[in-house]
Amino acid sequence: LLLTPPTPESKPCACAAPSCANSHGLEVDIGHLLPIAVLDVARLRVDARALAAFDGLWYPCSVVDVDGRGGFSVVFDGFEGERTWVGPEEIVPLVGLEDEEDVEERGGGRDEDTSTEEGEDDGESEEENGSVSCGIGALGTPSAGSDGTPFGDWEAHTKGIGSRLMLKMGYRMGSGLGRHAEGIVRPVEVRILSSGKGLGHSGMKRKRTSTPHSGSGASTPGRKRGKTGSDAGSISSASASTVFDFLNGSLNARHRPVPSPSSSHAPTPVREPSALPKPGTSTATANAKATNLKLCRAQDNIAALRKELAKLRESHQRNERRDPKVAAALKIRIDEVTTAIESLQRREKALEAARDADKSKKKMLVF
Repeated sequence: LLLTPPTPESKPCACAAPSCANSHGLEVDIGHLLPIAVLDVARLRVDARALAAFDGLWYPCSVVDVDGRGGFSVVFDGFEGERTWVGPEEIVPLVGLEDEEDVEERGGGRDEDTSTEEGEDDGESEEENGSVSCGIGALGTPSAGSDGTPFGDWEAHTKGIGSRLMLKMGYRMGSGLGRHAEGIVRPVEVRILSSGKGLGHSGMKRKRTSTPHSGSGASTPGRKRGKTGSDAGSISSASASTVFDFLNGSLNARHRPVPSPSSSHAPTPVREPSALPKPGTSTATANAKATNLKLCRAQDNIAALRKELAKLRESHQRNERRDPKVAAALKIRIDEVTTAIESLQRREKALEAARDADKSKKKMLVF
């Protein structure tokens, strides 16, 4: 059935996806694979074992009658009292590699002892020639041309997609990789490194430990830790000096004060720009944030009062003829809201002017 699919649904899938609805093959012994000549419907006789299709599925059955027109009357296992007629395209014989005379002598029955012996013979030949897996599973042992060690044993626990792709591309077991089989034969062994380290960490570590110490006498760890303060300061200053310090010193050389004759031996140190106090770092920033916050609140209040003023004017127009008292009260409220809006607008202008002044002052200080 694997070599000769009886239906299009049982054909192997080209994509070999695990979730595909088509068949992906089954791992079987090499002795169980039958050639196409054995699967001949014309060899079916009464009491022969076969697979018959029923409602799209294949079930084991026994042939009870052969129709002259090419059909068969079968009885499915478990339904001995019911006969079913199937056509030649709906039945597949389950005859092994026996001859027709053996089939007639056995009368369609199956001798378990003979099948067991045949299975053992197949197992022995499989061990001699190497196991063959069809579909999912390991590739088995290598061919006779290799070194005889197992190859691809781990694929017994996986789907074996790697080896199947290699075989599909023309790879032969026991030969090297490459177009002319000039590559490696054995897979690359896995070497587990320490966690968080690079590939060359172990080699660098060995090289570092094998390098001899420079100098006549190697200093002890205690002496290395007991360095003086001047040595440590020189090392830290050397490491702290960067290209930015060089640029700062070069740009500020013209601004250095001229030393007096009395202090010519001790020049006045130049303060770097990083040491100078930055103009308006804390106070100016806090004032700018407070000004922006007050300005946002004033704008929100103005927008809310304008909405309220629009509603009050609408109510005043509606109640001007209906209820004069309510209209008078609304008129007073409209005047109050108008005054509040004007006051907030003056405050908004003052805050904007203060913000602009702070910005211009900051620009002047930076310049």
